[in-house]
Amino acid sequence: MARMCHVISSQADPYHYFISDLENEHGVWRLMMLHRLFAWLWANDRQMPQFLILTENIENEESVRFLIEEVAYWGSEREKAALHTLFLSPNYTYRTAALHAVALLHDASQEQAALDSYDQQPESVRREVLRVLAAINSGKHVDFFVHAYRTSSSKETREVALACLYSYGSAGRYAFEELRGEVLESKTDRVLLDQIDAMAIINQMRML
Repeated sequence: MARMCHVISSQADPYHYFISDLENEHGVWRLMMLHRLFAWLWANDRQMPQFLILTENIENEESVRFLIEEVAYWGSEREKAALHTLFLSPNYTYRTAALHAVALLHDASQEQAALDSYDQQPESVRREVLRVLAAINSGKHVDFFVHAYRTSSSKETREVALACLYSYGSAGRYAFEELRGEVLESKTDRVLLDQIDAMAIINQMRML
């Protein structure tokens, strides 16, 4: 709390203690409070931290992940545009955070970089790439979702590919239904497609 008070009250060097503070372990509540602090600073036209520069001096993985994702909310335009440089970071957690931030931004200018990184990603990060493409929703990648579904050996990745396809406009839904016709002999795949249908209905019910 004292650190937050310093950030709010100091005009000269509000982030003087930030690096040492972020090296400590943080619970979910602490990170939520930091997010709200940044929101207050942004709303009141106060000096914002340079999130990506801060990450270069912090070793705590969870803190770095948090700061990368905060770029989507409060980062400068320059920082937002640089998120793709982390898509192939040596740290998979940072890759995921950068992809998540780009998905939040719906940033079409970084869509191709995400797509190009797909083959170099571990399976868990590949799923984040698929989610980025779905969030941006440019309509260009129906075939890519189908390819990911057909070629991945991971049930989770195939499920994400189908979910992305289902919500990817009319062309995506058409391709989804075409796949349904192709898997009539595979009970496992039929169940997978039916589950995507069911989740879509549940999501619609939540909006009622």
